[in-house]
Amino acid sequence: MILQIIFNKNNFKIFDFLSKKLVMFLIIINLSEPLKILNIVDYIFSDYEKAINDSSEYKEMLEFSKNLIELSDSSILTYSKNVYELIKNKENSKKVKSELSKIRKIILNNLKLDIYPKNPISLKSGREVYLYNCAVCHGDKGDGNGPAGKTLNPKPANFLERYDLSPLRIWTILNVGLVNMPSFNNLSDDEKWNVAFYVLSLKYQNAQKKKVNNKFDLKLISKLSDEDLKEMGYKNDEIAYIRTNIENLIEKKDHFYEILGSLDLIKNLYQKEEYEKAYSLSVDLYFNDFEPIEKNLFAKDFEFTSKLEQKFTQLRGIVKQKNKEKEVENLILNIKNDLEKARAILEGKAFSGNWALFNSFTIIFREGLEVAILFGIILSIVKLSENALAITISYLGIISAIFLGIITWIISQFIISISTLQREMLEGIVSLLAAIVLFQVSYWLISKSENKIWIGYIKEKLKSSLNKSNLFFIFSLSFLAGYREAFETVLFYQALIINTPKTDLNYVIFGFLLGLITIIIISYGILKLQLKLPLNLIFPITGTLLYILSFIFTGQAIRSFQEANLISTTSLNFLPTIDFLGIYPTIETTLAQSIFIILVILAIIIVKKEKKKREKLLSEIEIAEKEILNIIKSISDAKDRICKYQNLIVNVVEVSDKLKNALVHIQNLESALKEIQNDITLKRKNGN
Repeated sequence: MILQIIFNKNNFKIFDFLSKKLVMFLIIINLSEPLKILNIVDYIFSDYEKAINDSSEYKEMLEFSKNLIELSDSSILTYSKNVYELIKNKENSKKVKSELSKIRKIILNNLKLDIYPKNPISLKSGREVYLYNCAVCHGDKGDGNGPAGKTLNPKPANFLERYDLSPLRIWTILNVGLVNMPSFNNLSDDEKWNVAFYVLSLKYQNAQKKKVNNKFDLKLISKLSDEDLKEMGYKNDEIAYIRTNIENLIEKKDHFYEILGSLDLIKNLYQKEEYEKAYSLSVDLYFNDFEPIEKNLFAKDFEFTSKLEQKFTQLRGIVKQKNKEKEVENLILNIKNDLEKARAILEGKAFSGNWALFNSFTIIFREGLEVAILFGIILSIVKLSENALAITISYLGIISAIFLGIITWIISQFIISISTLQREMLEGIVSLLAAIVLFQVSYWLISKSENKIWIGYIKEKLKSSLNKSNLFFIFSLSFLAGYREAFETVLFYQALIINTPKTDLNYVIFGFLLGLITIIIISYGILKLQLKLPLNLIFPITGTLLYILSFIFTGQAIRSFQEANLISTTSLNFLPTIDFLGIYPTIETTLAQSIFIILVILAIIIVKKEKKKREKLLSEIEIAEKEILNIIKSISDAKDRICKYQNLIVNVVEVSDKLKNALVHIQNLESALKEIQNDITLKRKNGN
């Protein structure tokens, strides 16, 4: 019974109707307003002709046309109402499509919906994506006869008969899906555009073609259907040539032109108090137009490019704030002036040999110096432990970082596309992790430097503390010290090589080797200097240096997140930009570093309190030690006196014995004398 209900033919229609409702509901709630309108327009455009003969689908069309009116502003409201009336009266699809095309054109142009490919089109890549993801339903030739599509209702689109589709429309469908078709958010933006252009070439694979000599703006061609091209005067054989040779017909993009145009539009949007649109456009122009020129610009003038990059970040922050017209206008003017300098820098001659050598040396020296200082500190601490394994692991961490940095670059070039946004995210995450780890190490070092009792046997303490978990900690610290800079260093060298004539590439290599040798010498000097310092100075000096590096990394991490548009940017114009200290004129970076300083102050307070406790304990121990020494001395003196008394007692005993003997003799003498006296007395009496 249940199976009969499920497989009832009428219920399939119900499920089909509900699934369409669900798809359109998701389209409406998940997209920005212009995209909502565009998707409803495209949905009606493709399904209206079939819907006239199906009561349920016809009701659906009426409902969507009402939604279109609700979403419309004054610029398209008239056309939206016309669409509703035409559908209500079941007018032919040509009239409906005509009104829908007007709405689409206004949305794409007047509403400044700026959706277009940001990179060159590759039909070869599009074909690969199509065969892997789409052919199973739409067929290899695009005729809608793929093996999985035969059971679907409605049937998959037959691209060979669709002249109304534009690349933008296909791209939109790939993003949001349709009935019986999922969205393809697993594909990158470039892959979606490539497959969109490839789909439109399918019907012309074997068609007669006539060469077209003029070039197309990529923005424009991405919005044009075959019908639009025909209206522009192109014949079928010319359209066939355009669709199958699109890669060779795109005008080379002038990013400076795009940026300057976007800056003017941002200023206009801000003056109209359309702050969100101004902010959104400021994000797009940075990632889509400035990023492609940034790498080469960095290679030619690092300091200038860093400052220009910061101004773009500042612009993103300020356009979200109200009543900043003057600041926005001045900043945009400032950026425009810098862009003229940037154009001159990039259009200048390629690097000469000596200039290439200098830049090559500067890149490795600039990026390596920070690593050298940090790694020198790590190694000097580890060497105090005299633990050979820990020293080896320190070197392994830094070597792994350099190796993985190169691997990351290779992957980004040849396997997957790592955008500026992803690169900034990566730098931000690594910087933040490094800041946290360095803070912990700094606290440990500072706390131990205050402990006078531990200084005497700190080496033994280090030896015993280097267990497996701490060895991994040392590896992580060394790794973070190197990886943060390694990937960026490779990117800069790539840009330098591109801008250096092949005959002068040996200068790049020589500059790199010279810079590397300089860094090794500096690292060796740092290590030797630290090992010669007294132990009670190594810990506070090293701890302080690590606190400073942690402070710098904190600012740089937040800055990277801002450049990746993950954290908002709120300007503080009174603050200077001190890049090498990680100080930037934004509330977010200042707040993060202020919190860091508070944590450092709290750490110092805790260390000082612990020091006072230790000093009090030490004082009590010293007093107790003195008292114990006095007692020991008193006991020693008493012992000496007892020994003297013992000797005296021995002497007294000897005298006593002699006196006793003398007394006995005296007593005997007394007795003898008494006897003599008695005899004398007796004799006297007798004599009388």
